[in-house]
Amino acid sequence: MYFITAGQVELTSQGSGGRRYRQAYLSPGMIFGEIALGQAGRQLTTVRAMGPVTTRVLTAQVISALEESDPQLAIKLWSALARDAYTSVEQMSRESGARFE
Repeated sequence: MYFITAGQVELTSQGSGGRRYRQAYLSPGMIFGEIALGQAGRQLTTVRAMGPVTTRVLTAQVISALEESDPQLAIKLWSALARDAYTSVEQMSRESGARFE
């Protein structure tokens, strides 16, 4: 999981017909890579730096160790990630709806 500390990244996905479309821009304070922690195999989203970017990395191994050593803190981490995911989905839904109005 990557925490953006400086710069901006663009998330894109492949749509029908192989066409790529932009999902979102992420900036400092936001994260990416968390979905890959729960899904094996190839990820369909591409993350591309929009210039210089600095991140901090929280590996799957560190998260696993945290879950064992401090389960309460791990629950707080996963709860915060879930809230962030719902906020992102809500924002993308609003932006998608605005494009079709």
